[in-house]
Amino acid sequence: GDIMLYTEFYAPLVLAEGDSIYFDSDMGHALVSTSQDDAVVLSVCTRGDLV
Repeated sequence: GDIMLYTEFYAPLVLAEGDSIYFDSDMGHALVSTSQDDAVVLSVCTRGDLV
């Protein structure tokens, strides 16, 4: 299913199956399902001092 990404500093973004994004997760953010279908999200987070 589709999701909407809300962030502290940017306009909301619709993400569909197969889409990917990269952003600084220190910024406030939320993911919200926007369709009747289930949405599956893979989130990978790292600490900046480890990269």
